[in-house]
Amino acid sequence: MVNQEIEDTDSEQPPVTAVIGTVIMFAGGMLLFVMTKLVDNLGGVEQPPRDFTLPPMFYANRPMWYALAGVLILAGVLMQRSKHGPNAAGKPVFRSVVVFSRKDCHLCDDAKVLLLKWSKDLPTILDVDVDDDPELLEQFGDCVPVVEIDGKVRFRGKVSEVLFLRLLDAAKRRGPQIYQPDVPASDSQDEAAG
Repeated sequence: MVNQEIEDTDSEQPPVTAVIGTVIMFAGGMLLFVMTKLVDNLGGVEQPPRDFTLPPMFYANRPMWYALAGVLILAGVLMQRSKHGPNAAGKPVFRSVVVFSRKDCHLCDDAKVLLLKWSKDLPTILDVDVDDDPELLEQFGDCVPVVEIDGKVRFRGKVSEVLFLRLLDAAKRRGPQIYQPDVPASDSQDEAAG
């Protein structure tokens, strides 16, 4: 049986919404700067240079421009915070993730790409080729990929990103779990007595 760890090579690339959020927040900050330094002269600037004047709409609608700057900054901050981004602790929210797959399986490749997209929230992803193990081949057959999370089969065939994100969000809301190996009751009673 061939087990491989799936490695994330593009995990450092920020999501598009975070980049757009940064641009929007920067635009809001620049608008706020223009309003305070050039329109209201609050930044210690005596007078704007005579050859540089802003259009009259900046002077006539000051509260609107301040409100717009605030909205842009807030929108930028909110866009930088992804609903499904990495958890605050940066630790995996599951104990184990195993992908049972086959060679030349496009659904298997799609499942691995999806899991890699959220690899910051996952432990090391183990890729098991079912063709290398007769028992696994008999168990899963052509029904691959199979994604097992914390020992429970969660997906067979096409992996739905929507359902995966629901599972991930539920695990994040549940908070960090303390995973302890199962200890039979008789062993723990013997230890307490001895």
